[in-house]
Amino acid sequence: MSLRATQTAPDIRANCPREQWKYGYGFWTNDHGQLWPNLPRDSYAASGAGSQHIWVCPSLDLVVVQSPGLWEEQAENDAGLLRLVVDAYDEF
Repeated sequence: MSLRATQTAPDIRANCPREQWKYGYGFWTNDHGQLWPNLPRDSYAASGAGSQHIWVCPSLDLVVVQSPGLWEEQAENDAGLLRLVVDAYDEF
């Protein structure tokens, strides 16, 4: 996969305020820490129909699939599923 696909799109960086820097080419991105400030910057996600969600974190060699789920809560809640998975991974 192209690294560009998992980083904030250049047009977004050029034309949008920094707090909106969280979308690339088909993926939600975290390279600027705007989507998940307390999760690794190399993580990215895809969302689909029926509340299907995939979160990928290359630095942890980790993929989390949530089906269905309350994805919106992940960005706002440090105790959300993604934070719990990363914390459990760190303890392992």
